[in-house]
Amino acid sequence: MPKDIEKTLTNRARNFIWDNEGKSQVSLDILCAPIDEGGKNMMHLTHRNDAIELMWLKGLLKPEQERPPWAFFANALIAKYVKPAPTVHPTVKINLFLQSWKPLTRKLPPSLQRIIKAAKTYHVKWDACIIPPQVAQQLPIWFHIGANQNLNKLNNYYYANCLRDKHNVRTVGDIEAITSPMPQGHLNKKECECDRCNK
Repeated sequence: MPKDIEKTLTNRARNFIWDNEGKSQVSLDILCAPIDEGGKNMMHLTHRNDAIELMWLKGLLKPEQERPPWAFFANALIAKYVKPAPTVHPTVKINLFLQSWKPLTRKLPPSLQRIIKAAKTYHVKWDACIIPPQVAQQLPIWFHIGANQNLNKLNNYYYANCLRDKHNVRTVGDIEAITSPMPQGHLNKKECECDRCNK
């Protein structure tokens, strides 16, 4: 819900409760508190709208096979508007919450701006006490959320193009496979014609 509408509805609700007798001397939080705690049990529109935005965010964060159709379009829009620095290659923009690149939120539709704002407000992030190896291998390798600043500089290093474009490296699992022992006959050159380099 747009903020101006939220503010208008909240003011009308407060005026109704106080029968238009001027400015309320009771805070909104107290008015929205349960009756047994001294409140009026009025619906807190800001909190309700935040909850709605977080439910939309939940759809955006679901695994790919469970994600609603709109989320694919939302991710495409978010990936389209990325901050100019550092440079992010188009093929590695996988997920805002699984990578360290940042979007230009002001260029996004208002609905997506509100979802991202709710995520920031409530500190939504990908976190786990223990990450199983099979899950870690599916994480994007480029702009990895666990990488420090020095490692992230390598995202645009000269050999990154080869890994991205020739070897199609996208995930941690991809880079693990590529760094396993090379086959006999491999040349450490761009023109290598061994089986692995020609996949």
